[in-house]
Amino acid sequence: MNFKVRQAGATATEFALVFPLLFLLLYGMIVYAYVFLVNESITYVAQEAAEAAVAVDPNDPPPGGYEAQVIQRVRTTAVDLLAWLPASQRERVVGGSGEKVQVQLETSGGQQVVRVDMRFDLDGLFPTIALPLVGRVPPMPESLGANAIALLDPGIEAGGG
Repeated sequence: MNFKVRQAGATATEFALVFPLLFLLLYGMIVYAYVFLVNESITYVAQEAAEAAVAVDPNDPPPGGYEAQVIQRVRTTAVDLLAWLPASQRERVVGGSGEKVQVQLETSGGQQVVRVDMRFDLDGLFPTIALPLVGRVPPMPESLGANAIALLDPGIEAGGG
């Protein structure tokens, strides 16, 4: 009986030593899985938003002009595709109505392209633990970024529309 009591104490001590490591490992896996999911999502959204700009007809410019319509289409697409994110996180990457999505119409090789840049600020998204000699756990980047470029219309000269 005395042997079993000492064994129970040893088991509790081993658990107390191993549990924090297992918890940090599990927490890190969950955090990094979410970070990778968000990274892949904003990369996909940037690509889809750039491709959505191709659908704007340069020969029939709406009120406000062709460039304004391209920018609006890109931002609307980005907001719609990130609707699955919680509102506070969606605000970090696209803003309330897409204003944080950077859209630029550029000239490349005599043709017009649209460039879409997105940033997701990770600061404060997940709690981290400061450990002596190790630093912040889990270590994370300050932000995630994605960009995409799409050729608008090969028949349009730069500045057209």
